[in-house]
Amino acid sequence: MRIGVDTGGTFTDFVLEKEGGLRFHKVVSTPHNPAEAVCRGIDELCESLYPGDEVIHGTTVATNGFLERKGARTAVITTRGFRDLLCIGRQNRPELYNLQVRKVAPFIRRSWVFEVNERTLADGTLVRKPENGHLGKLQDKLIHGRFESIAVVFLHSYVNPTNEELVGAYLQDLGLPVSLSSRVLPEFREYERLSTTCINAYLGPLLSHYFRELEQRLRPVVLLVQQSNGGHMTVPEAAERPVHTILSGPAGGLAGARKIADFLGEPRIITFDMGGTSTDVALSDGDLPYTREYRLDDFPVGVQVLDIHTIGAGGGSIAWLDRGGALRVGPKSAGADPGPVCYGKGNELTVTDANLFLGRLLPDYFLGGGLTLYPERTEKTMHHFASRLGVSPLQAAEGIVAVANANMSRALRAVSVERGYHPRDYVLVCLGGASGLHACELALELNIHRIILPIATGVLSALGMVSGSHRRDLSRTVLLKQHQLQTTELEKLFQGLESDAFQELARTGIEATDFSSVRKLDIRYHGQSYEIPIPHTKDFVDVFHQEHERLFGHAFLDRDIEITTLRLSLETESPALSLPRQGAAGQEKLPGYRPLYYAGTFVDAAISHRTRLQPGQKFAGPALILDDSSTCLVTPEFVAQADIHGNLHLERMR
Repeated sequence: MRIGVDTGGTFTDFVLEKEGGLRFHKVVSTPHNPAEAVCRGIDELCESLYPGDEVIHGTTVATNGFLERKGARTAVITTRGFRDLLCIGRQNRPELYNLQVRKVAPFIRRSWVFEVNERTLADGTLVRKPENGHLGKLQDKLIHGRFESIAVVFLHSYVNPTNEELVGAYLQDLGLPVSLSSRVLPEFREYERLSTTCINAYLGPLLSHYFRELEQRLRPVVLLVQQSNGGHMTVPEAAERPVHTILSGPAGGLAGARKIADFLGEPRIITFDMGGTSTDVALSDGDLPYTREYRLDDFPVGVQVLDIHTIGAGGGSIAWLDRGGALRVGPKSAGADPGPVCYGKGNELTVTDANLFLGRLLPDYFLGGGLTLYPERTEKTMHHFASRLGVSPLQAAEGIVAVANANMSRALRAVSVERGYHPRDYVLVCLGGASGLHACELALELNIHRIILPIATGVLSALGMVSGSHRRDLSRTVLLKQHQLQTTELEKLFQGLESDAFQELARTGIEATDFSSVRKLDIRYHGQSYEIPIPHTKDFVDVFHQEHERLFGHAFLDRDIEITTLRLSLETESPALSLPRQGAAGQEKLPGYRPLYYAGTFVDAAISHRTRLQPGQKFAGPALILDDSSTCLVTPEFVAQADIHGNLHLERMR
C-alpha cells in the first residue's frame, strides 16, 4: 500500500493506492503542526498500517519555515575576506527603473559569520590549510553563541573540498549538523553556492525535528519525502538536505499532471494548480521542465528543481482595498485557520466566499459534504464590503473573482507567452481544489481551446507522489575548454557521477536495479557568463549552436565553446499509472439546476456529480460538475465530456 500526502496551507490531500485501486481524501490542514493533519487523514483513510507500506510526503515545512524565518540559529564559516558575501549578493537589478527597491534582509546575521584563514586556488591547488589553534578558538565561539547548525563555505571548494572536510571533521564533536558547500552544491559561482548551503543549514534542524516526530507517529511504515525535482528521498536524506524540499508539494502536482497527460496522450500541457493559499503554474513540452535559477524570497537556490512559477493566489486569498480604494486580492491568505468567512470563523472575504456568493459552490455538497459552509455569513460580509467599494454585492463578488483571475492569468503568461510559447498550442491541465472554478475563464483570456480536469483534480499532487520514484541529481563543475574536450574523458567523468549516485542510493538502502540516467552539459561560448544545458550526445557542439540561435537569434560558429558543469540525473523505475474505470455510482440527491451569476447576469446551470457522467456523453455549459475534492464550472463557451476513467475534457465551442 502506498499513500501520497500533500500538505497545503489550507487542506492536506491524500491518495491511497492499494491493489490497483485509488482512494482520495482531504482534511483541513493544521498549520501549527502539519503532522496532526497528516496522521488524522491517514487514520480516516485506512484502518491500519503495516511494515512495508509506504507514505510519500510532500511538505511545505521547509518553505514556510524559511519565509517565516523560523529556521535554526546558524553559524556560517567562510574564507577570510568573504564575510559579507551573503549580504552583497549579485549586482543584478531585477527592477531596473524602481528607485525605491527594498532588499530582503539576510536570514543570517553578520555576527553569525566567521572567517577562517584558508585558501584554495581556482585550479584546486591548496595554498593554506586552517590552523588547529584558530579552529579551537572558533569552536569556543560556536559553543558560546549557542548555535544550532553550521554552514561551511570556502572559496573554490567545489574543485577541492579538502579544507571544508577538515573543518567539518574538526567541528563534529559539537554534535551539530554541518552543511558543507562541496556536498550541498559542488559548483562554481560562490554566491549561489553560499546561499544554497546557508538555506540548507538554516532549515536542517527544523525538518529533522518534524520528520522525526512524523516517523514515530507513523510507525511501522516507510516514510519517504517528495523532492523539488519530482523524485523521492528518504527521511535521513531530507534532514541532511532540506533545501531539496523547497518545492516539495508543487513538484508532486506537476509530476502528477505530467503522468496524467502521458496517460491521455497529451505531450504539450500548461499546468494550473490552484489550492487554498497559492497557485502554481508550469509549461511542459513533453518532458518535465527543470531550472537551477529558482529563488526563495529573493535568495538563489542552486539545486535542480522543477520549473514552477508560484504566486499568492488561491481560494483563501483575502480581498482588500488599498489606500487608493482599489480592489486587491491576495497574496495574504486566510489559510486553514480561521479560513474564509463561509468556513464559520474568518471575518475577511476570500475568493472562495466570492464563488459561493455567485452561486458557483453548493454549500451542502462542498468537498462531498465533508465541510459545512455558512453562506449567510458570506452574504452579510459581502454586503458590508460592497458598500465600502461603492458597488452592488454581486459586482463586488464578481470583481474579486476577476482580480484573482487577472493575477493567475499573468502567472500563466509568465511561463508561456513571455518565453515564446503560445497558450493556444497547449492543453490546460487543472489540479488543486479551486482550479476548476476558474479554468474556463482563464482559458478564454489566454485563447486556450482545451482543458483537462483529471479524476483526482483536487488531490493530484498526492497522486503524483504515489506514482513517483527515487531520483538523484548530481553535478560537477569542470570548466573544460574546447581543445580539452575528449569523449573518453567526459565518459569517465560521467561514470564517476553515476558511481556516486549509486552509492547515495545504497547508503539509504535503495537497490537501483531498473533505472534511467540523463546526462547533460552546461555549455557556453568562451567569454560568456551563463550557460545553456545541452543533452550529452555525440553532436552536442552542433546542438549547442542550434539552441543558442533558437534562444538568442544568433550563434558564433567560429568561437570556442566551454563546458562548465556536468549534470547527471539518475531515476529508478516508477510504478505505472493505473486509473480505474469510472463506475456509475454517485450522489443521488443533487439538485438538477441552480442559478449562478456569470458575465453580469444569472444563468441556470445544470448540476451533476462526476461519477454520474456517462463516458463519451457531451453537454454544454453552463454547468457545475462536483466531486469529493473539487468543483468545476463549465461556462457557456465550453462543452464538457467525461472519459471512461472519469477525467473531464472541456473544449471551447466559440
